[in-house]
Amino acid sequence: MGFLSNMKNNLTGSWANVNVRTAPQLRRGEPASVAVDVQVKDNDITVNGVIVELSLQERVSLNGVDLMGDGDDERVDGRAIERLHHQEFTIAAGQQLGANQAGSFEGQVQLPTHLPPSARGRNAEFRWQVRARLDMKGNDPDSGWQVVEVH
Repeated sequence: MGFLSNMKNNLTGSWANVNVRTAPQLRRGEPASVAVDVQVKDNDITVNGVIVELSLQERVSLNGVDLMGDGDDERVDGRAIERLHHQEFTIAAGQQLGANQAGSFEGQVQLPTHLPPSARGRNAEFRWQVRARLDMKGNDPDSGWQVVEVH
């Protein structure tokens, strides 16, 4: 491929398609198996590692809430997201992946015990997410964040 195509892949991370798989439910304090599926596109790529990220966010959404609870007409709308936890796990070392090659990498992530499980209430939620990415030069190809249920 040409120079412009390589530059586009570096900027967009479109060297490969990446997918992450986990069990439908994960448990705090226990190791969780993960699999990362990679489909390389038209060029060989050099990967520094296959990374799985685990994240916990607290999300609050207020729509027409009376904060004072006094029944007056002062209502509040607002949203806030706070990252409570972020951790990276390397499940495969650096390597060369061939053009049009498909592969799967398996490993484990350890979920901390001291953080809350997944929960959703009227105005707030604790949202666990997982993402896989290929650590490489330029914009890393990744799976995008996927919500996982943690108990």
